[in-house]
Amino acid sequence: MYYHASERGYAGFYYPAWSLFILKPFDLLPPRIAHVTFLLAQTACVVIAARYFGGDLRGIFLNYTAVRFMLLGQFDGFVILGLVLLDWALDRKHDGLAGLGLLLALIKPQVGLPLATYFLLRRRRLWPLLVLAGAIVLSLALWPGWPGNMLERLLQDPPLHLGNISLWQFIGVAALALWLPTVFLPMPDARQRALIAATTALASPYFQSHSLLLVYVMPIGLLPLLGNVGFFSVLGCERALVLQAVVPAIVYVWHIGQSVCEMWNKRCRQAAHDP
Repeated sequence: MYYHASERGYAGFYYPAWSLFILKPFDLLPPRIAHVTFLLAQTACVVIAARYFGGDLRGIFLNYTAVRFMLLGQFDGFVILGLVLLDWALDRKHDGLAGLGLLLALIKPQVGLPLATYFLLRRRRLWPLLVLAGAIVLSLALWPGWPGNMLERLLQDPPLHLGNISLWQFIGVAALALWLPTVFLPMPDARQRALIAATTALASPYFQSHSLLLVYVMPIGLLPLLGNVGFFSVLGCERALVLQAVVPAIVYVWHIGQSVCEMWNKRCRQAAHDP
């Protein structure tokens, strides 16, 4: 599919056109070398993200999600690296690099958009949006009308829902209510990052199980090993893919519980000191 897209064959291709800037260099390599190089690059991106955010590499790679990610050859490594680059560059006020990170993160907006928005708003720097705007203009010049064409493909031949773990498919827009405590509860930055990643997995309209790497690179220890329930899908139990949602669900409940307990303890201490 990626090869066809780089040669202007877009069947099954649901990514923004600027992703082709990344795919084309791989297309110039012999197919087997391109395949190996692409997977090595994706793996390196995940390792860097785990080191940056605090994830445990044992939990990430001793995992069905990593196997599925490798076999399918997905873009998620670049998306997660984009979030790392965006956060790192914003912290150092390198707006150009931050814009590049934003472009990578938005290759899969259902995965990268929530955390990217959080990073931009927390640092209150919108200059990287100019890089995004420039990339959109350039992509429209090179591939005129691609947003409309992509929307048409989404409507006529939607992506495969096998492996979609989002609660949206079961409860519809009510899944958006999960964002309320994520947005409004006070908590440390590291906890909020992990909580946003977990909420993204649970509340996005479409979130494939291999994209759980976004959650796994967060500081959640060996909890990702529970995602190995996905191996039961090999035995014909397709619902095992959906059961991988147990990992972001635990992260969600645990982090919200921590924040609520901290708020309660703080109020109790204040009440004890009041005359």
